[in-house]
Amino acid sequence: IMMEGAKIANHCFLGDSIIGKKARLGGHSETANRRFDQQPIEFTYRDFKIQTQMPKLGLVLGDGSRLGGGVFTAPGTMIGYNCFISTMAFVSGYIPPGKFIKVQMETDMIDNRFSKELEHSKLFERV
Repeated sequence: IMMEGAKIANHCFLGDSIIGKKARLGGHSETANRRFDQQPIEFTYRDFKIQTQMPKLGLVLGDGSRLGGGVFTAPGTMIGYNCFISTMAFVSGYIPPGKFIKVQMETDMIDNRFSKELEHSKLFERV
C-alpha cells in the first residue's frame, strides 16, 4: 500500500508493505516480507511485541521517511515518520520517529598481491 505522494525508485522490491505519505525508497532497496524460518511475522513497537499471525509482512514506513539506495529491511520492520535511513543500511525492528540511521563503513585500499598469478594475462600488458 502506497499513500499519497509516496515514491519508489528503480529496481526495488516492495513486498507486503505500507508506505506513508510522501515517503520514498531509493533505488535497489528491498523490503523482505517473509522470515527465513517461515514463522509468522511479529512487529516490535517500543517495548511491545505484536504477533501478527501473518506469514508475510514487510515494512511499515512512516510519513515523510526516506530509505537511501540499497537499503534492506527485515520482515516486520516499523520505521516512524520523518526518518532517514542512509544508503546501504540494513534495518530491522522499530525505529522511532525523527531518527537518522547513518551507516559508517571503512574501506582499505591495498596493493594487489595477486598480480604474479595473472602476469601472463592481457590485463597486465604494458603499453
